[in-house]
Amino acid sequence: MDADVKEGNVLKQKRILMVAAAGAAAVVVLVLCLVLPGKKLKAEAVDRVSVSQLCTLAPEDFVQAPDGVRASFRRAPDMGKHGTQRVRLLLTDSEGHKGRVTAGLRLLRLRGLTFELGNAPTLLTPQDLLLDSANATAVAFAGPPPQLVALGEYPVTLRVDRQDFALTLVVADTIQPTAKAISREGQPGQVWKPEDFVQSVTDRSEVTLRFAEQPDFFLRGTQNITVIITDEGGNTAEVKATLKITGDAVTPIIVGAHDIEAERYSAIAYRAGVKAYDARGNELELQVDNSKVDTDFPGEYSVLYSAVDGAGQKVEARVKVTVLPVGEDKVAALADPILAQIITPGMTDTQKAKAIHTWVNTNIAYSNEGEKEDILDGAYNGLTLRRGDCYTYFALSKYLLSREGIEGIDLERIPGTDMTHYWMLLNLGDGWRHYDTTRVKAAEYRPNNGFMMTESQAQAFCKATHQPDFYTYRPEMLPAGIKIVE
Repeated sequence: MDADVKEGNVLKQKRILMVAAAGAAAVVVLVLCLVLPGKKLKAEAVDRVSVSQLCTLAPEDFVQAPDGVRASFRRAPDMGKHGTQRVRLLLTDSEGHKGRVTAGLRLLRLRGLTFELGNAPTLLTPQDLLLDSANATAVAFAGPPPQLVALGEYPVTLRVDRQDFALTLVVADTIQPTAKAISREGQPGQVWKPEDFVQSVTDRSEVTLRFAEQPDFFLRGTQNITVIITDEGGNTAEVKATLKITGDAVTPIIVGAHDIEAERYSAIAYRAGVKAYDARGNELELQVDNSKVDTDFPGEYSVLYSAVDGAGQKVEARVKVTVLPVGEDKVAALADPILAQIITPGMTDTQKAKAIHTWVNTNIAYSNEGEKEDILDGAYNGLTLRRGDCYTYFALSKYLLSREGIEGIDLERIPGTDMTHYWMLLNLGDGWRHYDTTRVKAAEYRPNNGFMMTESQAQAFCKATHQPDFYTYRPEMLPAGIKIVE
């Protein structure tokens, strides 16, 4: 038996002689065994574009291969090297077949991601972020580009050949301000500001000015003045000028007086930061007349500061004090803990309204006092003082209901009757009814103590207590289509 082996042959043959006897005849059977050679794998190369230093492309990103064929780098590409390079890949499958393919990789370089304020592109394009030119179809923004018009950081996503790179652009001000100095002359006691000693201030962002050292406005003679200018980027510049003080002293001065805003019921520190001086710089006794200010009532008031020096010269400064209504955040901070105690998960609006009605009616004492101008003020009075008139009950109920998403219609007794009265209408699913949390005398005659009364029940209470005007109102003043359950 012979065997011939030749590298690269398509067919290898082995001869096997088999002898079979059938009677006197012998049959020789020749069997050929065929063995296929190694299969060479193929795939389509895919050239890619990415960003130097940020590229995370994997081997499979460079080929389009049939199912079951895996790709690996024969030698990993240099992701930090910009420009074009070849990417050589090895193909394998589960049967051990192999193949090779070569693709291209172009790595682009990013520019610096910081722009100087005023020099940033008006309409930012992807090319503004790259040092190398790129095909517009391969590079784009994932979303609208930011407008680089102010100092700060701007997130942007740069999409390069189907890869997203999250970048942060910075608009900075790195250039210090410039200005010219102005020297001044004045009298003792004359007050100067830093702005009085500079002119032609130039910068691309907003600037603030301050004295390096506070000048002595009562010291006769010439003194050096240094003004420090600081822009929003933190850059500073110093401007040096002089101040010459001569002549007779001026009248006393009051420094630090300014208009004040304060929340209703709050204490006001009228003297904080306010001083009075004579012409020699001696501090004078400061008088404050705040007799016209009433922090119980929002509005604008006048406060008068005054001082008298040893020569009998008087100085005055008048400022405006604005008393603001109570802020909603302050009322909410008092109301929400109460609601957390009386409202439980799963309650219906009817159950919530009943819980609020019970709490207000039993926890607020009636007193014939209270302002009737603002819901927040009325609610605040009820929560802090725990007393008030019908408006306090009404305002507190309305606010607590609103915190639970329940809205109603406000009602006021017809003007011209003996006394005013305030209450609400609620519709909790079975029509509009009267909702009144105010404590009343003869409460036994008021159905449900004022909770969701029908019109006939409300009028029956008026008749039983001989108060015919208690729940009087003008039906025509109700919103269109609103009708109270009879």
